Amino acid sequence: MKNCLLDDMKAGRLRPGDRVPSERELSDRFGVSRMTARQALVQLEVEGYLVREQGKGSFVASPKIVQPLTLVSGFTEDMRRRGLRPATRVLSAAEVPADSRVAAALQCREGTPIYRLERLRLADDEPLALEISHLTVDACPGVLTLDLEGQSLYDQLRNRYDLQLLWATQTLEAVPAEEWQAEVLNVRPGTPLMHMERLVHDQWDRPVELVLSYYRGDRYRFVAELRTQGENGHGH
Repeated sequence: MKNCLLDDMKAGRLRPGDRVPSERELSDRFGVSRMTARQALVQLEVEGYLVREQGKGSFVASPKIVQPLTLVSGFTEDMRRRGLRPATRVLSAAEVPADSRVAAALQCREGTPIYRLERLRLADDEPLALEISHLTVDACPGVLTLDLEGQSLYDQLRNRYDLQLLWATQTLEAVPAEEWQAEVLNVRPGTPLMHMERLVHDQWDRPVELVLSYYRGDRYRFVAELRTQGENGHGH
């Protein structure tokens, strides 16, 4: 039954946004118990193929965005490459004193003024990610006065401040959505999010941005290309 539904999605008989049959309808169609039908729907939801709307039923989910982990790029550029219409909503933007965590990452003293920028990132009007950027004032003085919704931040860092963002370190972990995150991302509290912490360096190896991102787990899949150490290396 689960495979039949997947086949219908792959063949285009069930498209993103289409309602799938209810537990009762699946039970009658395949001659199985409603419990078995419910388990199949739950599995498809967990695997990201379906989304459930309270009181309405289950619907075919949009395909996940495959995000490589080996490329330093901004959200705007990434969405444009995919043929999607990016948009940004600034939730807050201020100059604040660096706390101990941010200061350690950006290699400055605790209390040093830094820019904190909280943005909601959308593609085709759908909220996909919440990003909280911390930028050093020395690297980009006055950046908060620029157009932070209509233009790519990374484009402006390159064009206005001659910053080449060359490399980054990043960590990735799954976290449940807190209430405030769920509200802006339009998901239920507790929904799985992918939390990425990225520290971006410029052409002089200075850390210039610490960004904490929260991606919707139902809309993203992260991939990394791995290689062995070569002929002389030891690997499996």
